[in-house]
Amino acid sequence: MKSLRKFFHYLVSAKNEDGSILFYKYSLDFAFLCRLRKKMRQGDPTGVNLALVVYSALFLHFFLVGSIDILLPRLVDAHNMTSTQLSLILSAKSFTHMAVSLILAVASSRIQSEILFIFGVLSVATAYVGMGLSSTFGGFITARVSQGLGIACIMVAGMSILVKAIPREKRGKYISLSYSALGHATLVAPILSGLMYDRLGQLWAFMIPGSATFACALISSLVLARTSIVVGLSRSESFAVNRLEPKNILPAL
Repeated sequence: MKSLRKFFHYLVSAKNEDGSILFYKYSLDFAFLCRLRKKMRQGDPTGVNLALVVYSALFLHFFLVGSIDILLPRLVDAHNMTSTQLSLILSAKSFTHMAVSLILAVASSRIQSEILFIFGVLSVATAYVGMGLSSTFGGFITARVSQGLGIACIMVAGMSILVKAIPREKRGKYISLSYSALGHATLVAPILSGLMYDRLGQLWAFMIPGSATFACALISSLVLARTSIVVGLSRSESFAVNRLEPKNILPAL
C-alpha cells in the first residue's frame, strides 16, 4: 500500500519544466492514442498499425532508459563497481547510438527499413536480458552497447516506415503519436521498475519487460509484413489507374 501511495503521489505531483502537471499532459496523450486506435474500424488501419508498432518499440526502449536511470546506481553498489565504471556504463549507450546513427545515415538506403526496425527491437530485447543477467562491468557494457545499437536502428527505420507508408497530409499526427512513447515510458518506468526490483530482484525487473520486447519484435514483424503487402498493392493499383487515364492513353494512340 505504501508503494501504491507513492506511485499515485508521483503521478499527481510530477510537473514539466514549464510547471504544468505531467500526469494531465500524458493522460491527454493516452486518450489521443485510444481515439486513434478506434480509427482502425473507420478505414485507416495502415497508419494506426504502423504508428502503434513504432510507439511500442520506442516505449519499450525508453522504459529501459528510465529503469536504468533508477536501478543502475543500486546495481553498481550491489556488484562493487567504481564510479568510473558507472560513468562508462552510462556513456556506452550514447556513444554507440551516435556511432551507429552516423553509419546508418550512409547505409540506411541499402537496408530494408522493416528488417532494420526488427533488428533494432531485438537489440533492445537483448539489452534487457543483458541487464538482468549481468553482474560484471563487461556484462553491463555489452548490454548498454546493444541498447544503443537498438535505438539507433529503431529511430532511423521507424521514421522511414512511417514516411514511406503514410500519406503526407496524415504523417504529422501519426509521427507525434509514435514519439509520445518517450513521455509515457519516462513517466511510468521509474515507479514500475523500482517496484519490480524491490519485489522480484534484478533478474525479473529486466526480464519481464524484456519478454514484452521479444513479443513486440514478433508482432511487429507480422504487422510490417502484412502492411508492406497492402502498401505495395495500393501503389500497384494507383500505377495501373494512372496508366489508364485518358491523358496517358491518347498520346499512345
